[in-house]
Amino acid sequence: HALNGIKVVVAALVMYSTYTMAKSGIKNIATAIIFLAAMVVLALDLVNPILIILAAAAGPKLRARVSRI
Repeated sequence: HALNGIKVVVAALVMYSTYTMAKSGIKNIATAIIFLAAMVVLALDLVNPILIILAAAAGPKLRARVSRI
């Protein structure tokens, strides 16, 4: 049952990574809402995680286009 210890360590590393990314990435209320929405969607397994990643990558491009209009 040595793998059970590895699962705990991997879960702790993922949680730490999430915490550090959230700490540096959440700048205002809008980014906090987006972060929480993505976490809920991922936790409930409602959407493929790749779609969340693609949406995150497309976000700055869409925002730049909207701000030019």
